[in-house]
Amino acid sequence: MVAAKNRLLILFLMSAVSATGFGSPSLFSGTQEDLDYKGENYSINIKKSPFQLTVNNYCRDIIKISGIINENDDTTLPCNVVRLETGNERINLLLSSPDSKYYSAVILLKDNGLRLTLTSAEKANNKKLGFRFDTKTSGHWYGGAVVKAHLWPLEANKITVDPFYATSNQTSPIWYTSGGAGIFAETYNTMGYSFNRSAEGVFELFSKNTSEFNLNIASGKNIKEAYYLLTEKIGKPSVVPPADFFIYPQFNTWIEFMTMVNQAGILKYTQEIKKNNFPSCLFIIDDKWTRFYGDPEFDTDKFPDPIKMIGLLHENNFRIVLWITPFIEKDSKNFRYASDNHFLIMNLSDEEPYFTEWWNGTAALVDLSNPAAYSWFLGLLEGLKIKYGVDGFKLDAGDAEYLDSPYRSFGNITPNEYTDLFASLGKHFEANELRVSWMAQSMGLIQRLRDKAPSWSETDGINSLIPHALTLSLLGYSYACPDMIGGGLDSEFKNRNYKFDEELFVRWTEASALMPMMQYSLAPWKLSKENVAICRKYSELHVSLGDYIYSLAEQSRIDGSPIIRPLFFEFPDDAGTFLIKDQFMLGSRFLVAPVLQKGALSRKIYLPAGTWIDFRSGKIFRGAQTIEYPAPLDVLPVFVKVE
Repeated sequence: MVAAKNRLLILFLMSAVSATGFGSPSLFSGTQEDLDYKGENYSINIKKSPFQLTVNNYCRDIIKISGIINENDDTTLPCNVVRLETGNERINLLLSSPDSKYYSAVILLKDNGLRLTLTSAEKANNKKLGFRFDTKTSGHWYGGAVVKAHLWPLEANKITVDPFYATSNQTSPIWYTSGGAGIFAETYNTMGYSFNRSAEGVFELFSKNTSEFNLNIASGKNIKEAYYLLTEKIGKPSVVPPADFFIYPQFNTWIEFMTMVNQAGILKYTQEIKKNNFPSCLFIIDDKWTRFYGDPEFDTDKFPDPIKMIGLLHENNFRIVLWITPFIEKDSKNFRYASDNHFLIMNLSDEEPYFTEWWNGTAALVDLSNPAAYSWFLGLLEGLKIKYGVDGFKLDAGDAEYLDSPYRSFGNITPNEYTDLFASLGKHFEANELRVSWMAQSMGLIQRLRDKAPSWSETDGINSLIPHALTLSLLGYSYACPDMIGGGLDSEFKNRNYKFDEELFVRWTEASALMPMMQYSLAPWKLSKENVAICRKYSELHVSLGDYIYSLAEQSRIDGSPIIRPLFFEFPDDAGTFLIKDQFMLGSRFLVAPVLQKGALSRKIYLPAGTWIDFRSGKIFRGAQTIEYPAPLDVLPVFVKVE
């Protein structure tokens, strides 16, 4: 331990020397107990015993680090600052715990925030290394994992996500506080986090099996400004998907056909779309259009003439997207070729390919960290575009969890890196769709919510739709698709006791109508005549606002603005907006409040300060109040903000 301390002390002194002589003493003040830094846009207070770091935006405390996590032995002990140096735009700390462990903390001071690097003196990687935050002082919390977003706000719930990596749905190591802080842990390592696990009012965030942890903290005057500050670091979408994808409802084969998808059924289904006067553009051919996973060729038993089929679909103005995964079955033709050319993820202990269990069986994974393997796999997809005229791909199942056993890759990548490599295939095609990503915000891909249960559930049914979609937006994924109307979780539909709920389907259509995209699978014309008309009406409403939605998508490319937003994004000084998870803003103009409770014919709606016009009736409402709004089955409450 003495050697470890000396090694870290040398590193600390080297960084301190580089800082000394360039400082601005007027920015720093302190006592034996603490240090204060006052910048133009924020201040920092560091308490030495025990170590604490608080960031204040000159209105309130927006983030407070209350300790360090280093759990090689599953214990967390307080640390004290044993040495401190200040210099030009930096603070260097040497920390010690009661069990004689040492850490270096280097704080780089930026105009609108800071970057904090924590390094352990241990040569070996730490089981956990990170920070503990006091949530009581920082307000409400949002971000992290989309599938946890119905627990809104996060700090009000007991949550443990360990491991935290790119799986199930979009995840990013990004969080915001209502006070005006944004935090971004810039790493592809497997992480973990929790709220209220070790104690009430504590958020724990750590990286696993590492000796260094980096954290970016943005300080804004409110949560909206923090979002834009962090977006500059994370990256804005570099491209915008085609306008038609936003303007017109999409259709997908999954729930309508499941794995029985076939050419005759698709042609009949698309004819019914036109016959029933539903606007459309993108058509997704989902799972089991191939015979084997890993051989991206049409199963000729199901698709006797796919070239003719796609030609007919194009004539009817459909763009065609095929479902693709990174899995290669052992029985596929491509398995031997990929194995012989070292294009597969390998076992760590031998020269055999790594196999993983997924929802459709056992398969190998193409090693996308190998440039030759990446080019080969991309070539398979591009070949489908050339041969059949398909327009793009729905890229599914790139989850990091499929690399949760020891493995070896060409590029020595982490599971999270694998997820984003798989996502990057989408950049090569105008039409794309992803379900999982880690730090792929700048790629400008279409990101969908995971398959949801056909239920009124808050966890994974219609009531999760809005908080999950809003968190997707806050994580920097503006081009969001709420997945299939009525639910896309096939296990529920296969249950012999499942009873189709027309009311749920109609309310789901309404809830999706003013989201960036809307997507059907189960044929809406199977509903009663009256309910088909409602679904068609809201599909047409989506089209009528399509140009506005697309203008928001273009704005997102320019400055990162989300298309749909929590109410607090537009009204960050209104404390009443931070608990609302069943309303959303479409841009800055439209407030949308779908009915999400079974049997409800009205609902309470909060209108923030200002003047609002009822989109349906034209009636004017004053803001800063909660109203009871009548909403029979054919009514989606929408209000327009008067500028």
